[in-house]
Amino acid sequence: MDRVELKYGKEKISINLEGAKSVNILKEKPMDEIKNLKEAFIKGITTEVINSKPLNEIIDENDKVTIVISDLTRFWQRQDLICEQLVNYLTEELKVKYGNIVVVVALGSHRKQSEEELCQLASKSVYGKVKVVNHDCDADDLINVGTTPSGTKVYVNPLVVGRKVIMITGTVHHIMAGFGGGRKSVIPGVAGRQTIKQNHIQS
Repeated sequence: MDRVELKYGKEKISINLEGAKSVNILKEKPMDEIKNLKEAFIKGITTEVINSKPLNEIIDENDKVTIVISDLTRFWQRQDLICEQLVNYLTEELKVKYGNIVVVVALGSHRKQSEEELCQLASKSVYGKVKVVNHDCDADDLINVGTTPSGTKVYVNPLVVGRKVIMITGTVHHIMAGFGGGRKSVIPGVAGRQTIKQNHIQS
């Protein structure tokens, strides 16, 4: 094997392995291809939920709902596809009003996304129907939700307090934090700058 191709963004890059003394390539176990995204999504939030009630038993039509998604650095996870399915389900099946739904991009201390990027992240369909906003870790209206056992005061975006919160995320490798998604969608995702700094120091 003289060359190998790796995906890079929307393109592929070719790496020349000619002359390499030893090359081993690790491949993941093949996963089942999702042929019907809507069907798979419905199963995931109803009959195949893990350690949770089905979504329709958690959310009422009068609830205010916040959907948390990652920024453009994680776009390869294609959260836009799930975000669109989720908003359709909330509004069509559970009768939640569009005005009661907001999508928050969990930036942590990353740069704000442009309006074009917000549309890309949430999907064009969702962007045209519900409010899609950047998290601001320096905002004046962050809410203190408590203090961790190690003494970190936790300030978070007000849109994730007193509302039903759904996080569209996956647990993926992260070069500094070990893993991404999950708790990272809260801290640093929607947390205040001081909370983020303290968390990094103690990590």
